[in-house]
Amino acid sequence: MSFAGGLPAESMLPKVEWADMPVALGQYGMSEGELALREALAAEARALGIIACEASQVMVVSGSQQTFDLAAKLYIDKGTEVLLEAPTYLAALQIFQLFGADCITVPLLAEGPDLQAMRQRLEQHTPAFGYLIPTFQNPSAVRCSQASRDAVADLLDEFGVTLIRG
Repeated sequence: MSFAGGLPAESMLPKVEWADMPVALGQYGMSEGELALREALAAEARALGIIACEASQVMVVSGSQQTFDLAAKLYIDKGTEVLLEAPTYLAALQIFQLFGADCITVPLLAEGPDLQAMRQRLEQHTPAFGYLIPTFQNPSAVRCSQASRDAVADLLDEFGVTLIRG
């Protein structure tokens, strides 16, 4: 059995008769995701008070690495500062560095990012965005408390820094 990421045991996968599958399943779909799914996601985001948006503003991606690539293309030029936890998800770090980001790190404590260190970094730098993982942080598995999440949000708001949450 392989313990490599993204390689589930074949015995865990459902048995599928391809002849029983709709023909359209093997074709490319809409790049931004199926309309019905985007409508449902937008409605859920509105209902939960997360953000008021329409389906046309929602993009369904294939995974976190595609999201990092899109964020890097939108926000990062060579020398752009990005705020990260240390440690952080390796793939995110590699993609941001590939696009030329200067990664500014904040130590991760048991409750979440070190808020004093974060304030200090924000006073000394102007990151284009912060990438943080508040729930089951990768690779540490830290789960930030609600108080820590609120304090991080307030701090990033104070300095006008966009949060990309993992």
